[in-house]
Amino acid sequence: MLGNVRFPGKYTLPPPARLTDVLAASGGLGPTDGDFPTVRLELPDGTTSSVSLQGLLHDGNESLNVVVESGETVYVPAPATFNIEVSGAVDKPGDVLMHEGDDVAIAVARAGSSAAQNPDLNHVVVKHGDTVTTVNLYPILEKGDLSHDVKVQKGDSVFVPASPKHAGFGDIFYALARFLPY
Repeated sequence: MLGNVRFPGKYTLPPPARLTDVLAASGGLGPTDGDFPTVRLELPDGTTSSVSLQGLLHDGNESLNVVVESGETVYVPAPATFNIEVSGAVDKPGDVLMHEGDDVAIAVARAGSSAAQNPDLNHVVVKHGDTVTTVNLYPILEKGDLSHDVKVQKGDSVFVPASPKHAGFGDIFYALARFLPY
């Protein structure tokens, strides 16, 4: 077992060992964000195959619980990570480590949005390249309605404005200037 598992290493299991047996022996999957990954299996002769853990573990497709042969290597890829910049009315402005599949709500949560910062979560601004999008995080936080959230990507910037009742002209100017095309 290699890759994103709790305890990578060699395991001896009684036959017929299945993919879920090997995953359990290695302590299970490491951190995942979004869907479960597709694992790569490689036999000693170099033959490779792949299995969707999303299909097996989430969807319950037992046909994907393949028998793992002696000497076979199972590789579980970790989610890709990248940094984005989160600024404005957050506790820890700056670069925030994100995982593939993370969204704006996770970025703001990792940067911290305490009441002391007076964030306006109705108007969170996301810049991706030349595209600027405003996201309302309140329905997501109040009702768990993920349809309003936006996935972040490498190179994105997120700006959380201060609540309008306390924001000064400088805050508003700063927000607009950061997101205008250059």
